[in-house]
Amino acid sequence: MLGDVLLAINAFRMKKRLDEIEVEYLIYRVTKPNIVSSERHRILNNLGRKLSDRYRCIAIRYTPTEDFNGVIVFGRSNLNDEITINDFKLEQVEQGVGLNIPHSRVRSFFYGILRAKLEYHGFWPSTRNKYYRFQDEPLDKMFRIFRGAFFRFEILEDGSVMLILDPLTRIVSYDTVHELASRWGDAKARGILRGRYIIALVARRGELSRSLLKVHEFRPDLKAGVDKLIDINGKKYTIKEYYSEHLKLPKVADLIPDEAPVIKALSPNSSSVLHVAASMAHLNYRTDDIPPDYLKKIEQYVFLKPDQRVALTMSFLDAINPLTHPYNTHIGTYEFEEELFKPGEERSGGLEPPRLKFKRGTRQVDIYNYTRFFRESIRELGVAREISIPVNSRIAVVYPENYITDNEAKRFYSDIIIASKRVFKVSLPEDPFLWGYRDDPSRVMRNYKRFKSAVLAAVVILRSEDDEFYAFFKNLFREKVSQMATARLVLLRKQLPREKLHRYRNAVINLVSGLLGKLGLRPWLLEEVLKAKMYIGIDLLPGRASVLTLMDGNGNYVDEKWMTLRGSKINSDDMRNSLYQLVIRNITNMKSNDEFSIVFMRDGDVYPEEVEGMRSFIKSMMDRYSKVKYSVLSVKKNIPYRLYRIDDDKILYPDIGSYAILGEKYAILASSGYPILRNRLAKPLLIELVEAIPAGWYNIHDALKDSYKLSFMHWATLTQKTKYPAPIKYADDFSYLISKGIEIAGPPL
Repeated sequence: MLGDVLLAINAFRMKKRLDEIEVEYLIYRVTKPNIVSSERHRILNNLGRKLSDRYRCIAIRYTPTEDFNGVIVFGRSNLNDEITINDFKLEQVEQGVGLNIPHSRVRSFFYGILRAKLEYHGFWPSTRNKYYRFQDEPLDKMFRIFRGAFFRFEILEDGSVMLILDPLTRIVSYDTVHELASRWGDAKARGILRGRYIIALVARRGELSRSLLKVHEFRPDLKAGVDKLIDINGKKYTIKEYYSEHLKLPKVADLIPDEAPVIKALSPNSSSVLHVAASMAHLNYRTDDIPPDYLKKIEQYVFLKPDQRVALTMSFLDAINPLTHPYNTHIGTYEFEEELFKPGEERSGGLEPPRLKFKRGTRQVDIYNYTRFFRESIRELGVAREISIPVNSRIAVVYPENYITDNEAKRFYSDIIIASKRVFKVSLPEDPFLWGYRDDPSRVMRNYKRFKSAVLAAVVILRSEDDEFYAFFKNLFREKVSQMATARLVLLRKQLPREKLHRYRNAVINLVSGLLGKLGLRPWLLEEVLKAKMYIGIDLLPGRASVLTLMDGNGNYVDEKWMTLRGSKINSDDMRNSLYQLVIRNITNMKSNDEFSIVFMRDGDVYPEEVEGMRSFIKSMMDRYSKVKYSVLSVKKNIPYRLYRIDDDKILYPDIGSYAILGEKYAILASSGYPILRNRLAKPLLIELVEAIPAGWYNIHDALKDSYKLSFMHWATLTQKTKYPAPIKYADDFSYLISKGIEIAGPPL
């Protein structure tokens, strides 16, 4: 696909390896009080931050075993054998030199140095490992632009340390929230600002900084120079007094008019309410906030071309390289190479798109004509798995009768019938139930109860994408198949000019594909079977639910299992039991001498207790089958990696399927890219091979190939490809539904 094209990554190798670093460390164990296991990481992280501030060093959580609660301190060799912080007693148990600690802790060491350096030089954090410069760039007295970077450290198997950084851009209002609210009026400002993000001037360690905050409530009745809202050790201050008297920053206080309204806001990492003067905050802009005539101009600042992004990447590297601690020279100096990392031809390249199986033949995906390929292949070759529509069954079309008319709802359903027949060769019932609703959907519920036995599926037209009735209708039709649309989509048919009408038709085709997929139709499957027989996608919603989906080696969706979740990870027993229940009910025809091979694909980090649960499940399978193989993958999308194609010194967009291998366990994959994305730089996936047993049966190349092929197996995306492998994408879709209190059978198309 790519030929001999050179690929580069926005990663920079450190000139020293881990075994060449000679930094002094002390290990302290918390002796009193006892720490509850569920709170240990939070408490130890807080202790590490307090030690870092007190001694101007790097102190990080250290828990090498379940019963050891400690902190490791770098750059201080002369501390007391015992340290007291608040009610905690810490006792020194070890001292040494080097970084011979788990790689996750090594990353924390480098993150600590980087954060200290950035904050010393005025950078401010938004979310984890994302920092922005303090100074903004005004644009036409309409916007302010903040430039920043997303950082990550990777530790490879050979001890190499890689720094990955990617530029960030935030667009905010040129005027302050105080000025905006004065123009809007108090009532309108309350409605607009609630739940929105602001960039506010704040004090951090006694110095002026900025912070990304979420507006909890806009309070024009409270004034920054009048109402005493801030309590410091029992003494009350106005916001203005807080800066002038408590922080001794009179120049900042002068920026706050006495009559400035107050914003109650939340930090992204905290539930505590902060009081901010509206005159010190700017509104964070979304695309919808920007006037259409400015969108093109703004895009050049947000959607950077490859050469622009690399130039900004190098400028941020210059700002931090070499990496040193601003207060502590004993921590060391860490210098990084000043060129983009190039893995070489043997460790990078391009994967071919898969060949897909239809009813009467196979075809390789044409990525240059992605939408046309699927439409024409299904029309000419037929779907891989057909369905039959029961005689006398009907579709219920539910519509908001104060948004669209009954005629418009009928016309929309006619378009669904036409798309189903022309593209998928499926004849849907021509005489639908037509049930309208307004502010009360109970009439729909009564109609459904009356005609339930005749209803095959429901097409529900919502008033908007965030309609409050979404969950109601999903749960009402949970025993049937339901597919959601919006009134906006229905009306789009008459609003678009002829040359853009394909957008409406494509949306209808996607809707029909999802509807028929839920009824059992499979538009396509993989021609070549995958490496394993089963693939489990794992996603979770912290504190709510975890979801497991099962697909087979042909790329077919099989089943799902979900359970309630208390924390942010799945404990060992729950993982084992859920896997057992999901898999056992779907392998009834397997014989004891058949190969049992399975790949677990986890969205995000895989925690040790989750791996233990997988191993326990595998052990139970070994008692049933003689040939058992398994692999565990971590698949991450919220990472700062970028891939670039280098051609005669030109920096270009990467082709879809481009990949780069960082080591035996790590690789990045552009599961989307050129030509599907023509003017956007794809954000690749980071794929980690956590474990593969027996050794050698599954490697990082296999992980890349399987992940790429499975990214083509989401059937509701005929017109827009998904980035994630389908098992994870389906699990992610289920997580969203469960978060809304919706329980349905899959696939969630």
